[in-house]
Amino acid sequence: MNNKITVVANDEYKGLYEVEITNDESSISQLLNCSKESLSKNKLTLGDSNKDYIVFLDGKLDDHDQMTPDLLDIDDTEENYTKGTKTLFVEAERFVVCNEKNGKLESTTEDDMENIKRNTGIVYREDLNYPDPVPCDFIRIRV
Repeated sequence: MNNKITVVANDEYKGLYEVEITNDESSISQLLNCSKESLSKNKLTLGDSNKDYIVFLDGKLDDHDQMTPDLLDIDDTEENYTKGTKTLFVEAERFVVCNEKNGKLESTTEDDMENIKRNTGIVYREDLNYPDPVPCDFIRIRV
């Protein structure tokens, strides 16, 4: 029995990358360099997809900065948003994204990777304390 899964991780130094890990939350907390107690598991819909993903963060989702699209230097053309929904940008330097089925973590597919790439990355945010826009890692979720 193969107990490994492929997940998508983001690191402030490496960026977005795929990594194979043991199928348990302790390996995810090691990947995020946090304790199992501070690890949060969030079921989120990324971008314009109708699919929910499991997104692991260090700390609760509410602990991460929430940004609105008008504060960011992004492509806000209509095709980047789903009509009738609100899109939030969650600033998180490190996160892990994977699938879940019947309560068990599963590997991400190539289609998942493309969707995750479209809805995560680096954006530039205005900050009154700095003369130039500040880069920040983000996860775009639909709520």
